[in-house]
Amino acid sequence: MFTLHLRLFYVKLIFTDNKGDYMKYIAKISLGFKDLISESAPKFLKGAGCFNFYRDLAEFEYGKEIADVLKYPLFSTIFIVLYKFSQEETSFRKMSEKLLSESIDIKRAVSFFKNALTFRVRYYTEKGLVSVDDYTKGNDEKYIHKHTGLKSNKLDSDVEFYYISRHDKQNYFAVRLSKAADSEKQKAGEIKLDVAYAVAYKSDIQKNDVILDPFSRYGVLPFCISKFYKDVKVYAGDYESNMVSAMKERGKRTMGRQPLITKINPSDMVNIENETINKIITEMPSAKYENATAKLYLDFLKEALRVIKPNGSIYLLVQEPELLNDAIKQFESIVLKNQTVFKASKTYNFYQLKKK
Repeated sequence: MFTLHLRLFYVKLIFTDNKGDYMKYIAKISLGFKDLISESAPKFLKGAGCFNFYRDLAEFEYGKEIADVLKYPLFSTIFIVLYKFSQEETSFRKMSEKLLSESIDIKRAVSFFKNALTFRVRYYTEKGLVSVDDYTKGNDEKYIHKHTGLKSNKLDSDVEFYYISRHDKQNYFAVRLSKAADSEKQKAGEIKLDVAYAVAYKSDIQKNDVILDPFSRYGVLPFCISKFYKDVKVYAGDYESNMVSAMKERGKRTMGRQPLITKINPSDMVNIENETINKIITEMPSAKYENATAKLYLDFLKEALRVIKPNGSIYLLVQEPELLNDAIKQFESIVLKNQTVFKASKTYNFYQLKKK
């Protein structure tokens, strides 16, 4: 998906990195995150506005540092928009012809990439990358080389220009600011960063909270909370020694605030004292993929009620809500305050439970 900072007119973009001047962006987002982005992005990117959403695409304007846009965790692949085509200009051939007839400050876009020497042009539809050399006959490469001095390299490059063609006719010529490959490769069973941030944002984290994630796995969620929330103490735990080791390795590669990592048995948290935790925030294991059982859910909730402070909260991300729903019924001291659905690469149910 894409999120973008965009003025809604079909003329060349005036680039600037000066505060107070707006640039146009598009960025990938997960399905189902529209409302969350509408709510949180203007707070994270103060001054961002003019949001428009087209299924998995969001457009927006922002007038401050590019680095701020790259830091917003609900955005994945991010582009600066050089040109937005009219809805009649749908084919890559028509887009190319239109672009070559316009005066666009491509050189200014390249200035954001230090020491860039090479470029490539990519053609992207919602089904993925396609090859259209027969239609454009290399004219795009010639045009960009002429105006930037960069050399074309189709195998690897310092700068990537994208033609983006979509079924909803929101079509763009853009330069890519970030690559999915820039982040660590997601491991099997690992929660995505945008989902982790969505969970953290919805967990009403307050100053001086003591937070526990007893099913941390590779540590994406507790590291995310530590990074984006100051003045909180975060415990990252898991019952598998290899996961604890993986989190410690992650800590060696991570700058800034980090969680306290320890081995924890979520069914018997003997190393956590009674009523010392403000919030438990975690992704529950799956019965389908991790052989989680009803007993595990029951034992975990029993321990969670022991370690949570009076009026504390338990925030749970769950793929199979039936297991949790059955477990909750066994505890009179648990109140279900809220249940929402996140749709990213998977469909999650997000629960807020309250201790009476």
